[in-house]
Amino acid sequence: MNWRIFNFCSQVTKREGICITETITLSDLDKPLPTTLKKENLHISALERNTLIRYGFETGKYINVPDIENKQGIKSYNVKAHIEIAHSLNDQQK
Repeated sequence: MNWRIFNFCSQVTKREGICITETITLSDLDKPLPTTLKKENLHISALERNTLIRYGFETGKYINVPDIENKQGIKSYNVKAHIEIAHSLNDQQK
């Protein structure tokens, strides 16, 4: 199934402005979601909840964010950058 079409169709709220270039049947949309997509949704939902708590839009305790990439054996790298600015804007205006 074309997941771009599924994603598009799941977000539609009006008929205006829709331009579907492929034939879509109910059987195209009536299939279970892949497990990887469900896991990614859990990951994003946990990030969303923790972000809302962090910035005061919600209250409560942080929830654990599933580490899907690590469980699937995908290597990830943390990059730390240090940027040093020699002159401030005030120094440039003098």
